Amino acid sequence: MIKGKGVFVLFILSIFLLCIFGRAQAMERMRPGRCHGQVGETVPRIILPRLDGKFFASSELQGKVVIFDFWATWHPPCRSAIPAFIELYNKYGEEKFEIIGICLDKDMPALKQFAHEIQINYPIAIGSKSIERSFGGIKALPTTLLVDKRGRIRFRFTGYTPKEVFEEKIKFLLRE
Repeated sequence: MIKGKGVFVLFILSIFLLCIFGRAQAMERMRPGRCHGQVGETVPRIILPRLDGKFFASSELQGKVVIFDFWATWHPPCRSAIPAFIELYNKYGEEKFEIIGICLDKDMPALKQFAHEIQINYPIAIGSKSIERSFGGIKALPTTLLVDKRGRIRFRFTGYTPKEVFEEKIKFLLRE
């Protein structure tokens, strides 16, 4: 009878420990900044094809303040944000600043036509599901990440964001 109780106690203790350690691991995974693409994380190492036929590597951005803008041509708020990015690129492009538009469109001819018509002056990279996952998942468009000179994501914006908000953050990061 004692042997049966010992096995039962050991069984209950094992389940208890699994629950405690499983919960600790789950809590660790849920900590802020734990997921790639979140504020405080370093930008993932990526290589992306660009609209102009070249390739873009995140390693090229060392020492620059960078906007990564996930967008699509068919999405009105994304389209509305592009003129502000064009202005910001014109204003800060020479000051160790870069914008990378990561387009999630599938229709490349439509993307090329749109980029030409609106005269986008910053590099457009072609996104994919794996790139979206690398940045912690893109759940809404536009999603815009603002990265400091050390390659850390400092701000994450979901949805349309006014130019003034970006400009304030860019100035702050350029002064650091």
